[in-house]
Amino acid sequence: MQISHIIVDYIHRWLAGIGLANFQVTVVGNIVFVFLALIIVSTVYMVIRLFFNLFVKKIVKRTATLWDDRFFEHKLFSRLLYYIPILLLYGMLTANYQTERISFLIERGTFIVLTLLTVRNVHLFLLLLHQIYQAQAFAQRRPLKGIMQVMVIFVYIVGGVLTLTIILDISPLTLLGGISAISAVLLLVFKDPILGIVSGIQLSANNMLQIGDWIEVPDYNADGEVIDITMLTVRVRNWNKTIVSLPVYSLISQSFINWRGMTEAGGRRIKRSIAIDVDSVQFCDAAMLQRFKRFSIISDYIAQKEETIATHNQSLKLD
Repeated sequence: MQISHIIVDYIHRWLAGIGLANFQVTVVGNIVFVFLALIIVSTVYMVIRLFFNLFVKKIVKRTATLWDDRFFEHKLFSRLLYYIPILLLYGMLTANYQTERISFLIERGTFIVLTLLTVRNVHLFLLLLHQIYQAQAFAQRRPLKGIMQVMVIFVYIVGGVLTLTIILDISPLTLLGGISAISAVLLLVFKDPILGIVSGIQLSANNMLQIGDWIEVPDYNADGEVIDITMLTVRVRNWNKTIVSLPVYSLISQSFINWRGMTEAGGRRIKRSIAIDVDSVQFCDAAMLQRFKRFSIISDYIAQKEETIATHNQSLKLD
């Protein structure tokens, strides 16, 4: 940038004017330039952020959707402005320090900061999306917390790989090739997380489990309501208020009872044994019917049936 050369030239002339040697002018000038660059970049960022927030706030209030309000409240839009001072500072420093080693360090440092910032922004974006999804009525039927955690882990893995490739100055394919060579060890070490990820996706895709379901898992002494479903565990609150944490893959590898069908049906079938003396079974006579009419729960039924039978016999002229 031309402005960088102007600032550096002015600083060097000012330092030389106060009697510093050439070496001192170079060292002190570089320090002063970096300090001034930070002040300029910070000032530009604050001004842009002030007007940007006012502009976005007006737009967010005029829209009927809620997702933009959630993004604005958690400052996701403001975080996107972080790229401006970083790139501006990068441009000012590279324009002034054109030696190969310093330019390399500035470039690598800028790329690392941009990568970490992007990973953090994507993480925040995914969390806000999950919060918006959780506010929907159908979210209880299709919990996506486990899948969202998998996506966050994937984002951080990608960010870590890119950061290492920038630091080591190698191709990402080269680094991935080295990782694949020890994939067997990684699979052994991360066996439980991998099983949990796959099982969580199966539970969600097949709608086998929802928040609020009453489940029974005898092997884990779990008999109660599902209160949380994560990537690796399912938390169940038993009816005695104890909390049981189950591995997600255990619900796939073995059977469990889900009482959701009973809840959706609006009733519960209860199996009970009732002993009846066969010799006590007989046809009702008039005296027995008169006695049964005193029971309010069946009196209307008996009167209705008697009327129906009388009408039927009269239509067929039967005694």
